[in-house]
Amino acid sequence: MTTGATTKDTGYGRYTFRVRLSATARRAIWNECVAKSKQVHAQ
Repeated sequence: MTTGATTKDTGYGRYTFRVRLSATARRAIWNECVAKSKQVHAQ
């Protein structure tokens, strides 16, 4: 994800962010997505 910022005095700045998740967090997110998918499909 990249975001740019412009200010009057400093000009243009560019920042790059990278999110790194642990295996436990990835598994929790995956399980949440699967549960949501099943819920939507059941409706």
